[in-house]
This record gives sequence, structure tokens and C-alpha cells, in this order.
Amino acid sequence: MEFRLLMLKSIAVTLCLTLSGFTFAKIDVEYLATQTSQDKVNLEKINKNNITQRVIDLMDETVNLESHLTIRYGGEDGPLFDSEHQALLMPYAFVTEIEEQFNTIEPALSEDEMQQAIDGVLAHTLLHEIGHGLVYVNGLPVLGREEDAVDSFATVWLLEGFEEGQRMAFDAALMFALESEEVDEFMEEDFWGEHSLDEQRYYQTLCLIFGSDPEAMQQKTDIFDEAFVEERGESCVDDYEIVKGSWQAMTE
Repeated sequence: MEFRLLMLKSIAVTLCLTLSGFTFAKIDVEYLATQTSQDKVNLEKINKNNITQRVIDLMDETVNLESHLTIRYGGEDGPLFDSEHQALLMPYAFVTEIEEQFNTIEPALSEDEMQQAIDGVLAHTLLHEIGHGLVYVNGLPVLGREEDAVDSFATVWLLEGFEEGQRMAFDAALMFALESEEVDEFMEEDFWGEHSLDEQRYYQTLCLIFGSDPEAMQQKTDIFDEAFVEERGESCVDDYEIVKGSWQAMTE
């Protein structure tokens, strides 16, 4: 009996020492007070389909974060990752920005279609900023632009982690395309900025979507025309597998 107690104590000590080497990371959410009636409306749209919690659940299941991150809704700054406070800053006004872009589409979107667009862009943006957080807290190496890398992270995790991931990724890509249409003339700073051009981000997102399911995507001839499939189809499949495998290896 005494021997069994000693063994159990030894196992318990070993288990405690083992667990002490792990950090159980978590992503928290904070909601700052709404300042306007529009903020309140936007907050309702943010939470309508539980996108934030679904993103957090996906991260908990698939990513080993070495420190806490906070998603902070409200305020004026963002969307951006604040490395000093390890926080994703997401202003309520971002929903208005999404709606303004998608309201330029003809024919006009229905209320449900607009909510779907908000959900897709919101999910991609959250994953993009979490990607920055992941690089920062885990000290991950990045070859090339970090902005491009976390764009790819967001797109792959949407496609792999959400049942409606293709639609959400298409909406995120469309947001880039709509933003690119606002540019009448490129300035020098557009080319040395930290982000790729919006039109480049649009096509790179489309490439990953195509690469994730080439047979199905070839049927969407309104998006992927014959020239795209012939010139980029095969390499997009390769790009997707490389990006997916690289991010999975770095987040295990």
C-alpha cells in the first residue's frame, strides 16, 4: 500500500512538472462601450452568426498559441494587431466599411447576402490579425512580406475550417477587389507599402481558393476564365498545398 502511494505521488509530481512546460493559450474577446446608435447596429451584425466565437474555437482546435491574445471590439483604430498589448483591434465602424464597399455592387445585395458578406470579411480579417499575433507571440519565421503570409493563413484556415469557407473566402477576395476600384492613380507609396496592392490580394486569394478545389472551381467560369485556368490553375494547386503544409507545420 505504501509503495502504491509513493508511486502515485511520483506520477502526480511528474505530471505537474510536465504540464508546467505547456502554456494553455486562449483568445479572449472584449467589447468596448458603443458610442453611437450605428455602433450598436454594427455590434449586432458582428455577433449575429457567432463568427468571432467560431474563429476562436477553430484556433483552439488547430493552433498552438504560446501566449494569450485579445480581440478588442470598439475604438477607432484598426483592424490591426497591437503587439504591445497582444490585442486585435476591431472598430465597430469596420462593419460600415464593409457595407459601403458591397453596396456598390449591382444588383443590390439582399439583407441576408449583405450579412453573409460581413461574416466572410470579418472572419478573414480576424484570422489575418490572429496570423500577425501568431507570428509575434510564437516568434515564427516569415519569408517574404508578413502581410502576404497572414493573408494566406487567413484564406487557408477559412477554407479548411469553415463549412462555408469557400463562400467566405470569395467575399474576402471581393472586398479587396472593391477596394482596388477606389484607386484612380497609383502613388509611389502604394508600391513600397507593407501590403500588396488590393488587386494583387484579390487574385492571390482567388488562386488559393482555386487550388483548394480545382475541379469544382473550374466550373465557376464567371470567376475563373479559361486563361486563368490554363496559366495559373496548376500552380495555384501547388501554391495551396505549399501554403497549407507550411502553416500547419508551424502551428502544430
